[in-house]
Amino acid sequence: MNKKIIVSCICVAQGLVLTNAHADFIKDSETTLQLRNFYVDRDYDGNVVKDHENWSQSVSLIAKSGYTDDELVQVGLDASIRYAVRLNEDKHAPNYIMPYDPVTQTQDPDQLKLGGTLKLKKSKSELKIGEIIPKNPVLHTDESRQLPTTFLGAVFESSDIQDTKLTLGHITKVNARDDDHYKDLSLTNGKIVAHSDGFNMFGVEHKFTPQITGTYFYGGLEDIYNQHFAGVSYQPKFSDNLSLRSDLYYFNTRDTGDSAAGKIDNDVISTLNVLTYGNHKFGLGYRQQFGETGYPALNGWVPQLYLANWTVSVFSKPKERSFQFRYDYDMKGIGLDGLNLLLRYYTADNAHVGEIRDGKEDELDVLLSYKIPETYIKGLNFQWLYAKATTDFGPDFTENRVALTYNYKF
Repeated sequence: MNKKIIVSCICVAQGLVLTNAHADFIKDSETTLQLRNFYVDRDYDGNVVKDHENWSQSVSLIAKSGYTDDELVQVGLDASIRYAVRLNEDKHAPNYIMPYDPVTQTQDPDQLKLGGTLKLKKSKSELKIGEIIPKNPVLHTDESRQLPTTFLGAVFESSDIQDTKLTLGHITKVNARDDDHYKDLSLTNGKIVAHSDGFNMFGVEHKFTPQITGTYFYGGLEDIYNQHFAGVSYQPKFSDNLSLRSDLYYFNTRDTGDSAAGKIDNDVISTLNVLTYGNHKFGLGYRQQFGETGYPALNGWVPQLYLANWTVSVFSKPKERSFQFRYDYDMKGIGLDGLNLLLRYYTADNAHVGEIRDGKEDELDVLLSYKIPETYIKGLNFQWLYAKATTDFGPDFTENRVALTYNYKF
């Protein structure tokens, strides 16, 4: 798939709409204009690695239609235009925000992403073809920078079975957060960079009780690896002011087929438990890596947010063990509506990197977010992240990310 297919999907959908001019297609549509000013600065200790700095402004227009009211299959269309421009001078170093040419050591001054998705719906089942923005245990978009990581493919989701959601998908291309073209899916494993013709996924989520949900997902990167995920979420509410969310996750990943990326042998167990009391949240996370290799993350900035301790540092080295200690405070408790503070501390040991057999790394995060009360300017949000990371197998660094985002829905 490529941009020509996206355009073809749009044309097909437009033709269907013109021949079936149903009011629900327009009435239930929603268009969002997003303006995002984003600044990131990473300062490394020493002079081995160049510091990262990028300041940019983006404008995104995301349109989601309703559906035609056909009795057989309802049809809809989503389309998006995302454009970002760099506001600071080129630092001639990769910062993973915008396209960078390692040969000329220059960064593009702007970035453009176009997307289109054809939607076919019947009852509580839906097929999407075109641009896909997945958020599941085996494939997840990255929205931590200026423009998100997107994919091309087809995904089918169904909730026709009570308390159960089924997911089936095939992905062929990825458009990384720091790119503006779709490329083959790939994986870097040590010095090997392997490419794949596609990624297949299947998942089932079932709510056993109002408090307990179980999830299984399979993700297969053709000729590279097979991955199995199992998870349980427990969310009891003890009173109006006291509740708990406890998640337990397990990943199993092994090389398969031609083993194009070499040996992959990884198991992970992780858990994150957050207790909410009034305006306070107290969290404890733990993750243990097993196997001979680290967790295999797809190229194209595809994060694994279902692993408890995945942040600026990813804590995914072979054998690594990591802990998370977290505290959140909603400042409406002191009269500051919309202002939230998050403190997180990560510590890890037992990482196997080269000759190191007990590598350690730590990270401290301070996240301050402010959602302007709707009585002032609806849709305006501010966020500042401060991260300080130290490690035995690389340069320590300090990072600041500042984002000012405005969303307006038509």
